[in-house]
Amino acid sequence: MENEASGSSQLKVGVVFSIGLPRKHGGRIFDREGHLINLPGASGDLLEKYDGREAEVMAIINEGIKKDGDILLADYEDTYYNLTWKTVTNYRWMSAFCQPKNVKLFMTIDDDHRANLSMVAAFLNRIPQHTRRNSLFGYVARNDYAYQSPRNKLYLSYREFPWDRM
Repeated sequence: MENEASGSSQLKVGVVFSIGLPRKHGGRIFDREGHLINLPGASGDLLEKYDGREAEVMAIINEGIKKDGDILLADYEDTYYNLTWKTVTNYRWMSAFCQPKNVKLFMTIDDDHRANLSMVAAFLNRIPQHTRRNSLFGYVARNDYAYQSPRNKLYLSYREFPWDRM
């Protein structure tokens, strides 16, 4: 995205990397409401590789903070299961540091997604400023099913989400 931003004269882009604290222990195994979830694939492999190496990971994070100053480090364990904390942290940071006179749009995007900034700029030009400042844009999950089987990595317990559909 940084490469595309440098080539776009229509849009000034700032990038902040939002992360939580490294996982202290547990590897690829998560205890979700008494059910053990085994995170498969590359994500689980990385958790296994860095299990018990929290200090080493924090040293790398601190080096990045000092070098680039573009990391927002928050007090939650950075796992898929804490995405709500990450979202709340991002919006709290935005409300504190992104003043309306300086920011046309605050966009959150994960590392496994891409954004076409030319299309973002065209979108911004079509939306009145007042609407942009007071709106959330994105996909609304209608009729999506909640994964309530403990065998699924996206498992939600009935205590966390007491409905079958979102």
